[in-house]
Amino acid sequence: MFVHILGTTLVDYPGKVASTVFSAHCNLRCPFCHNSDLVLETSISQLQELSVDYIKAFFTKRLGFLTGVVFTGGEPLLNPDLPSMMITLKEMGLSIKLDTNGTNPEILKDLIDIPDYIAMDVKSSPEKYNLATGGRGSFSRILESLEILRENNKRFELRTTAVRPLFDINDVKSLFQYLGKVEIWALQSFYPDHVLNEAWSEIPPYTPDEMKILAFEMKNTAKVVPLRF
Repeated sequence: MFVHILGTTLVDYPGKVASTVFSAHCNLRCPFCHNSDLVLETSISQLQELSVDYIKAFFTKRLGFLTGVVFTGGEPLLNPDLPSMMITLKEMGLSIKLDTNGTNPEILKDLIDIPDYIAMDVKSSPEKYNLATGGRGSFSRILESLEILRENNKRFELRTTAVRPLFDINDVKSLFQYLGKVEIWALQSFYPDHVLNEAWSEIPPYTPDEMKILAFEMKNTAKVVPLRF
């Protein structure tokens, strides 16, 4: 279900003035997740669902100012109303960006023609993917989704949150052999506030200089490595 709209963002959709629509529910339990209210069922039960009419009215009022919409979560591909909502807003003239954790390649394939831009998570190297996803992720599913993006010539970026136990130079090197060459691989800072697993709030984030070292290594795979602090 759709539960929240962030009014205006200049950073979530590169080159667009966008609003972000949040979906509840996720199939992963990443311990460093900062959107636990959209993941844990006890929190989701306290949220109010946004109606289709409300969402349409929100964007109708902002046509001419907004140029894009970001669908994020949670994991938006779990929302059965996602395809029709993306189509509705696209028909209004808005460009559509989809954020996904990449673990649902079958669903991604079914709606691949709708979004204009896709951002897909790469949580860590295969060796650490189980830890990174709370025991629920499969790296092979990420590779399936990546192949779908490439086969359909989609504009996409990969993105990784740099969490110290999960992503270091060795993990970057391990991922080279699996990801191949990509256009964009964004590196995001980890913020230890309000994380799903409280124990992970004690982990110090990488410093800006450490992030730059990781980004430099990532350029062996990606043409562009945006740093997002």
